[in-house]
Amino acid sequence: MEAALWRYALTGPNWGADWNRLAPRIPSVFRSRVKKLLNLDRIPGLTPWGQEDETIWAFYDGPGEGVGSEDRFSTHHAFLLGIGLDLVNEGLKQSEVVYFLRHARGKLEAAFEQIHKRPGAIAPVSGSDRQLHRFKEDGSSSPIWLDRHHHPLSDRTVWLVIRRQEAKEVYPRFEKLTRGRDIPLFLEPEFYFGLEAVKECVFKQLPAFRHLLLVEIADLALTLPRYLEEATVVGRGRPRGSVKRVIPAKPARSPRKKGGS
Repeated sequence: MEAALWRYALTGPNWGADWNRLAPRIPSVFRSRVKKLLNLDRIPGLTPWGQEDETIWAFYDGPGEGVGSEDRFSTHHAFLLGIGLDLVNEGLKQSEVVYFLRHARGKLEAAFEQIHKRPGAIAPVSGSDRQLHRFKEDGSSSPIWLDRHHHPLSDRTVWLVIRRQEAKEVYPRFEKLTRGRDIPLFLEPEFYFGLEAVKECVFKQLPAFRHLLLVEIADLALTLPRYLEEATVVGRGRPRGSVKRVIPAKPARSPRKKGGS
C-alpha cells in the first residue's frame, strides 16, 4: 500500500511517468507520514460522543489471520489514505484529516464505487489526456466546451468539496454540541461530477462560503487499484538483500581453578 501511494504521489504530476526511477525507493519521511495517519486513527478522543472502537476507524478492514499478522486494508482504505495525504499536503493537521476521514468514510467509499461504475472510466481523467477523448453521451463524463467551433471534450473529473471553519465561535450550536472540546469544524463534504457541476456549486454558495478545499478524486480512485496490483508484496522481517549486522561475541572467560592464584 505504501508503494502504491508513493508511486502515485511521485508520478501524478507527470501523468504516471517515473522519469527518475524513484518509485522503488520510498523515502522514510513518506512512510512516517502514512504511519502517523494510521496511528492517529487508533487514538481515542477523536469523536465527541465517546465511541472508540474499530467500527469508526478510517483505515481498517478487520484483523489478519493468525498471531502477529498485519491488519487488513482494502482498496477503499488505500484510497482514503491517498486523500488523507492530499489534505496533509494542503496544510491540514493530521489529526484533523483523520477526524474528517472517519466521518466522511461512507460517502467517500460510495463515491469510489460510483467512479468505477461510470462507463469508460479510465485514468488519467484530466489534463493533457483529456484532449484525446471526445465527449460521448454514454454517461461516462460531462462535456467541456472550449469554444463553439470545436467538438466538446470528455470531462471525467470528480471533485470533493471540503469546507472547514476555524472561527467556530460563529457557530454557537456547534460549540454547545461539542461541549467545549477541541473538535474541528467541517461541514458535510460534497461531490460533483465534472468541472461545470463544481463551478455551478461554487457560484451558488457565494458569498456564504468564499473559501473551500477542492480535491479531484477520480484520478486517484482509478489509478490506485492498478498500482496496488503492480506493487511488490513485502512480507514481514528484513527486506530481501539486506545484510544483518553481526556483533562479535565477547570471548568467554575461563573459570578459575580452585586453590589457584
